[in-house]
Amino acid sequence: MAVQTVKLDDIIMALPKSKIKAGDGINKGKYKFFTCSPIQSKYYDSFTYEGESLIMGTGGNANIHYCNEKFATSTDCLVFQKKGNLDINLKCVYYLLYGNIDLLQRGFKGCGLQHISKDYILNIEINLPERNVQDKIVDIFDHYNKVKQLKLDELTAYDNPVKSQFIEMFGTYDLRDKQTDWVKIGTIAEVVGGSTPKTEKIDYWNGEHYWITPAEIKDDSFVITDTERKLTDDGVSSCSLKLLPVGTVLLSSRAPIGKVAIAGVEMYCNQGFKNLICSEYLHPIYAYCLLKFNTEYLNSLGRGATFKEISRSIVDNIDIPLPPLDKQNEFAHFVEQTDKSKVLLEKSATILLKLINLVFYLVYIEKSNVLCYNIHSTEEL
Repeated sequence: MAVQTVKLDDIIMALPKSKIKAGDGINKGKYKFFTCSPIQSKYYDSFTYEGESLIMGTGGNANIHYCNEKFATSTDCLVFQKKGNLDINLKCVYYLLYGNIDLLQRGFKGCGLQHISKDYILNIEINLPERNVQDKIVDIFDHYNKVKQLKLDELTAYDNPVKSQFIEMFGTYDLRDKQTDWVKIGTIAEVVGGSTPKTEKIDYWNGEHYWITPAEIKDDSFVITDTERKLTDDGVSSCSLKLLPVGTVLLSSRAPIGKVAIAGVEMYCNQGFKNLICSEYLHPIYAYCLLKFNTEYLNSLGRGATFKEISRSIVDNIDIPLPPLDKQNEFAHFVEQTDKSKVLLEKSATILLKLINLVFYLVYIEKSNVLCYNIHSTEEL
């Protein structure tokens, strides 16, 4: 099988960037709306691009999407299309990059929120097989994606009972429907942030203290028990970081606003959070779900010209309903039981992915001796 090594700059070109802000996406709209999130879940009422495209987020962590219809993106995305009349399958390029996402991840640089440049992306080299093999690769992974989407739909379905249970037990979850008996978050939780020790100080890093950034929280995150980076004692003391106890509700306050999770271990965080250390009157799982259901509202509270952010004062003054603790506990138990079922389903999806990868490896790598098509490293298999 003939294989050609090419730079992405030889086969794709970048289109002008969008000027739409990430927080402007809506839940229901005519066109798909892509942001720097790895999950496309928002829409927009007008489009800025059309045709076969690769969409890559430039802030946070690496992600890539493929779209072959009219769509819109936020300003923190780059859109690439095929150059001229080249005889390549752009969707194959997408699968090769998606499967080797570390090629993109290595390009993210900077303190705090990291970014990747257009030049870095265009200088990535990939090994592209003959066109007929490209088409076969796409056929295999299109089939995988259909199966994966079925699993994702099942996982999404688990969120609906949680929201229904919340409404049944507590009434509205919409924080825009403020009631007179609601209380301010600052009266029932301590709102705390974090910071980033100097990255050039080697003695501050690779220690034993967990330290999290917003990029590590996904749309489906629940309890976080590990972090990508860890601090030493010197790293912690250099910034006078406040320890977040187990049960802290992690809330991202910028880029983007409104990602939530719960600390499953003691940890520290960077400056992209306004976290809730809950008092005895507020159950972390209740607070987590309430905030998760109100991402749009939280984004509407953001302030700033360059990028929106919510301050500690803003979070302190958010009014929320506070039902009796026994009701919060009952709801939390329901969520925990639902999450157990969700975890089992996620494990089955992971096993399916590994099986598909193994088949791909045997058919397209071992027989051709082309090791570059190791989509999702087979080292785990």
